[in-house]
Amino acid sequence: MFNYGKTRAQVTKMHPSSFDLRYFVFVIAFIVLISLYYISWKEINLFGEKLPLFVPNFLLGSYFSILGLAGLLVGYQTKKVKQGLYAPLVLFIQHFGFSLGLLFGFLKKT
Repeated sequence: MFNYGKTRAQVTKMHPSSFDLRYFVFVIAFIVLISLYYISWKEINLFGEKLPLFVPNFLLGSYFSILGLAGLLVGYQTKKVKQGLYAPLVLFIQHFGFSLGLLFGFLKKT
């Protein structure tokens, strides 16, 4: 997935019309989540109020819950418990690897 993300970035640099925001969803979500944790820990006022730590924890929990539900779906469809247990881990690795490759691809000169 890393190589796919890197190649996707290089193709986008060569053909800007192929740009699609959905490729950056995980990267943007990661940056937003890190920013929310930073704002919560530093107790920075956001819109006149302090941001409780509950908000970033809820978003992170929601992401992993969705991955867990996808694992249940895979387990149900394949009738194999082992595949259902591995599916969330595989999905996370795919998201992370693709996004990391995408960032490396955009930072690397062609």
